[in-house]
Amino acid sequence: MFNNLWNRSTERDQEAAKSAKAKLRQIDAKIDQLMDRLVDAESKTAAKAYERKISQLEVEKEIYAQQAKTHAKTPDPLEDILEPALRFLANPWKIWNSGTIQEKRLVLRLAFSARIPYSRVEGLRTAILALPFKVLDDLKHPELKMVGPAGLEPATYRL
Repeated sequence: MFNNLWNRSTERDQEAAKSAKAKLRQIDAKIDQLMDRLVDAESKTAAKAYERKISQLEVEKEIYAQQAKTHAKTPDPLEDILEPALRFLANPWKIWNSGTIQEKRLVLRLAFSARIPYSRVEGLRTAILALPFKVLDDLKHPELKMVGPAGLEPATYRL
């Protein structure tokens, strides 16, 4: 599942980079045309209009160049990204014990969906776990399920 999502995302990025490069070529062609017209322009107003249009196209060109650069980056292999996440999910306590203060803060942000509640009277309160840990907890206790629509007793029929 992760591989399919990763491959689709990579393909989308490659298509976006190709599209941005095609737009860059179109803009370059328009700029060349406008430069030719600018050279042949006889009135100052026409020359100024061509210059304004060329400057607008230069701004667009810069935007598409940035998009092409952003999407053209080769992503890291999925294993390099997924492995640390799975290692964290397998044993966050190990990272907590051996980590620096920054790693401990990261563990807190990844393990809990909100700040850990604290009361001056009662002390630390129950924290809300992040979604991956909720799912793992549900997998740990498969026998705990919701009561069905009929309730706990067998259904009875009206007389």
